[in-house]
Amino acid sequence: VLGTTGIVEPMSEKALIDTIQVEINVKRAEGRAWLIAAPGNYGLDFLKETYGIPAEIAVKCSNYVGETIDKAADSGAKGLVFAAHIGKFIKVAAGIMNAQMALAALDCGTTDEVLSLMREKERNKFLEALLDRIQFYLQNRAGEMKCGAVIFSNQSGMLGMTKNADALLQKVSKELVEQ
Repeated sequence: VLGTTGIVEPMSEKALIDTIQVEINVKRAEGRAWLIAAPGNYGLDFLKETYGIPAEIAVKCSNYVGETIDKAADSGAKGLVFAAHIGKFIKVAAGIMNAQMALAALDCGTTDEVLSLMREKERNKFLEALLDRIQFYLQNRAGEMKCGAVIFSNQSGMLGMTKNADALLQKVSKELVEQ
């Protein structure tokens, strides 16, 4: 897996999913009912810089969004919120729960490039629709467990959050303070 560090860490899909399961099990054993996940280092950095949430509190889920939801729900977690770069979660808005399976369909090289081409009104409508679709697919996969997401970009910072995200972040923060 090649991430933001530039270091290749070869791991099988099974090993990554098993690691996600172990991380969730540890968080649950620590008494956490409300979980937070980030696909990678950008999300972990965003959580620390924006909410003061340390990286070790979050489950690092790589491209395995759907599997993370499934594992969290199976663990009995009450809720799960993701902190994700828009480039990762734009795929979730299309119902793609494993980002490795998605193919880019735009001429733009990055989502930041797409956003920069939009006027503010267009951008706001786009982000609102995007967040609605992300919420739909996350919650559809999560079933009874509450699920949400905070979306950001490296150039623009916070872009928005799904309807459940703020309440979930508050619950994660409250548990963090109580422990």
